[in-house]
Amino acid sequence: MIYAYLIFDLLCFGIGRRVYKNYFNPVCLYALVWGVALLIHQSGFIVFYELQWYTWALIFGTQFLFTTVNLFFMRVTEKQKTDTLYKKTDLQLQKKYIKIYILVTCFLAGIAVVYNYIAFARVYGFNLLSAINQIYADRVNQAVQIRTIPYLGALTFVSIPLCGIYTKRFGFSFLLLFPFILEAMKALTTGGRAGLVFIMILFVTSYFSASSPARKKLQWQKKVLLSVGVCAIAGVIAVMTFTRSSGLSIPFASPLYKKVFGDNAFLYKVLQYTGAPIGTLNEYLKTCEFHFGQNSFLPVYNFLSNLGLCERIEQYQEFFNTPVPCNVGTWIRELIEDFTIPGALAAILLFSFVCAYFYYKAKQYGSVKSQIIWSVFALCIALSFFDWSFRSADMWIALFFGYLIGWRIDRLSSVVGKADRSASSCPGRPD
Repeated sequence: MIYAYLIFDLLCFGIGRRVYKNYFNPVCLYALVWGVALLIHQSGFIVFYELQWYTWALIFGTQFLFTTVNLFFMRVTEKQKTDTLYKKTDLQLQKKYIKIYILVTCFLAGIAVVYNYIAFARVYGFNLLSAINQIYADRVNQAVQIRTIPYLGALTFVSIPLCGIYTKRFGFSFLLLFPFILEAMKALTTGGRAGLVFIMILFVTSYFSASSPARKKLQWQKKVLLSVGVCAIAGVIAVMTFTRSSGLSIPFASPLYKKVFGDNAFLYKVLQYTGAPIGTLNEYLKTCEFHFGQNSFLPVYNFLSNLGLCERIEQYQEFFNTPVPCNVGTWIRELIEDFTIPGALAAILLFSFVCAYFYYKAKQYGSVKSQIIWSVFALCIALSFFDWSFRSADMWIALFFGYLIGWRIDRLSSVVGKADRSASSCPGRPD
């Protein structure tokens, strides 16, 4: 079955590349991450239970639905005449306001991040990296209660797309390093690498969604500095993964894995994190329990629980043995758990349409608002093999404030808007 899927996946990727005329689009991104995840799951390096036919059917069906909606939307809209926003934008004003809002979001996020870092340093010492395993274990087991500032740090997920847009259009600035530093500090207080992965994806997706109508060529020194900054974040992810995996056993590694990679626990963890969610989906479908909206609306449920209106839903989901123990089961599992299979397909249909719409707006009109929203959706696509990212309140915060800030930047830098306002204030002005 894996060979049939790979043919199907490559076909989706090729059609997506031909229709969109680039490699970085919703269809190709989905095909890439699912192709890699399924290859790893089926590679034989780690022992997983065999996937059932209905698991394969859902994987095929979901990708077909997502791909069809996006390609259909692209075909319908590509013949329409577009009036690019760049013709209506003062680029110097846009540059100024993007910088201002990077500073504003970093300042607000920094209040929470620095406060939380100090709170953790009082318990684990200033060098949190050396205590990363203990921090992670205490967080998962809720063994240590540390008072922190919640949610505010999620504004880095708005800063990062602005950084990607700024870099593509106007070049490098040292200001762009601040949100990356904040996110690295935030990752140390959780013991997890998810936030670092998120910002890397947000930066890359916003960078490639933006055009550069008046971008000056980057000096080689600044190119080196930018590359070093990106590699530094990737290095932190690698160090944290290596630290977390050091000394761990590899109980489900196959003889093939041990023959090729020996006892390398670092690579084992990477392969496990990538392949196990598909195994969890397979095991979940054997029971298929339904809990309305507990993933998609988790922040709402927990807010209501604070008011005493419902029971609090645990942040960490049920573990399944695949036989590797794993509690995340791709976005398919979480949407089915929320809405049943027909409802999940309807939710995927809606998400695909909205995703296609904002990708089109981001590429054709170039609005900052659409590029920020698209980068958040692209993050969800890139991690769809792992989980449904909107389970996190951070994603909703990024969408809401990203939309408002992007809309504000577009408005403040709009030449047409200024002309219209000037005309309305001068009623005697001739047409």
